[in-house]
Amino acid sequence: MIKRLAIIILFVVSAAIAQRVDYIEFTVLPVFDEQGEYWGPYDYRWVYGILNKLHVRSKPSAIRRFLAFGIGDTLTPSLISESERRLRSTQFIGEARVEIIESDSGNVAAVTVSDLWTTKLSPSLAYRGRVLEWGVEAEEVNLVGWGVHLRTLFDHDEDFDSWFLGLDLPRMLPWNSSLRLFHSGATQVVGPTHSGFTLSKARRRDSDRIIYTVGMGSSGGDYPTWRDGNVNGPSYLIDDYIQFAGGRYLFTPHFGVGFGLLNSRVQRTKIGDDFPDEPDDFGQRLEIFSTGVSFLNRKFATDRDVDGFGRTEDIPGGWQFVLDGGFDMNLAMKYTMGYAALAGGIGPIHSAWNCSYKRVDKTEKMGVAARFFTDKFLSGRLCGKIAYLSISGGFPENYYRVGGQSCLRSYRSYEQVGERTMVTNLEWRIFTPFEFFSVRVGGAAFVDAGTAWDNSDGDFDMFSTPKPLIGDAGLELRLGSTSSTTGQIARLSLARAFDGSWEISLASGQLFRTYIDLEHGIPLP
Repeated sequence: MIKRLAIIILFVVSAAIAQRVDYIEFTVLPVFDEQGEYWGPYDYRWVYGILNKLHVRSKPSAIRRFLAFGIGDTLTPSLISESERRLRSTQFIGEARVEIIESDSGNVAAVTVSDLWTTKLSPSLAYRGRVLEWGVEAEEVNLVGWGVHLRTLFDHDEDFDSWFLGLDLPRMLPWNSSLRLFHSGATQVVGPTHSGFTLSKARRRDSDRIIYTVGMGSSGGDYPTWRDGNVNGPSYLIDDYIQFAGGRYLFTPHFGVGFGLLNSRVQRTKIGDDFPDEPDDFGQRLEIFSTGVSFLNRKFATDRDVDGFGRTEDIPGGWQFVLDGGFDMNLAMKYTMGYAALAGGIGPIHSAWNCSYKRVDKTEKMGVAARFFTDKFLSGRLCGKIAYLSISGGFPENYYRVGGQSCLRSYRSYEQVGERTMVTNLEWRIFTPFEFFSVRVGGAAFVDAGTAWDNSDGDFDMFSTPKPLIGDAGLELRLGSTSSTTGQIARLSLARAFDGSWEISLASGQLFRTYIDLEHGIPLP
């Protein structure tokens, strides 16, 4: 009886505050607060004024694309919170507030956002295993205020130089669709090139019924494989293409049924006498019709300063279950996928768990992973992740590598390579109140560990590993801007590897995120 009464009261209150939107007004606050507090012996707020003039503010049309409502809609508290969350999820808006204001001419939805500095130039430099590696990335995520994302990067390591160019038009096409174009390649005659496009539509609001994706891509070039210790293995020529299209209909925000069509070719050609057990040309051809169901029960916890750099983040919690399958033209089952995830908080600890299994033709992949972070205490948070991944029947470029900035800070990219891997990272992320020119100083004490091995090496157990366990421990200085695009964090690390060597590296971005996204996807292999 009490529960029913509470539901009735909630319904009445929601109906009372739900109002029809007659107009939408946008207020875009500058990136830097020229009237705010400053730190130090000199007043440098005049610099903020120059930067604010150089910055092109977000256009109302760019902000409107991420609202969960339009003129004529009834604005409810759930639509307000969803709109604010979707605005914060962009990389060009920091904080967002939506409120309804009654006026003589009707109800005005007042949308107020704080712009971010969206031009990023991120150099990286690392000295690992007595090898110097470096790179530079240039990115603009809000080109001339339209929300256009342009990114390019160049990387140099001891094996080859590579580059990437990508253009993303989020929600800019009819029906709130997004378009992404990309091309990458090698400046030397090593390594494959990749190019293609993807046209997609995600949910604008939780009540949206249809999502879809369509695209194509190609890869080609000379691909060198690697062995442990960054030693070159056999090479072969790659000539691949893929075409795909799929969609999902959501009967409710929690349950959806989808389909997909895939046409792909994976072609490999031997170079010399490499791969003696394979014919001169080997690979696979796939034509798959797929279908699947997804279940999603989600809510969000809004937390400020998760990583210590002044941002509000929306952390998804709940559970998700996905089951997909696919057949070729002869009705032979060629694709199977299952995925389950659970995320939420217990007391001061927020954790996320997921497991997956995927088989495409003869290639099987499986994995389990967990990550967590704690509430802030003693000016920091304890954060960690652990993951186990396995592949069988895949090509050598699909094997897992342990090393480099992706998992172990103090090792070269191919320190260990194998069909199975287990990695773990543990960080005490330290927050400080020191801020200069909107750059906040932080740090971390960390331990990384991992290993990769082949199926023939044996099984991993609690007391031994098939190959030596490698890792590092050390300290990291972090500089993060409170007024620039999400993820712009510079990390200067000093670490001692398990073998006793000392390594130093400069990189950008977080080594790992502390939570996972929960979204409906398309059932495509």
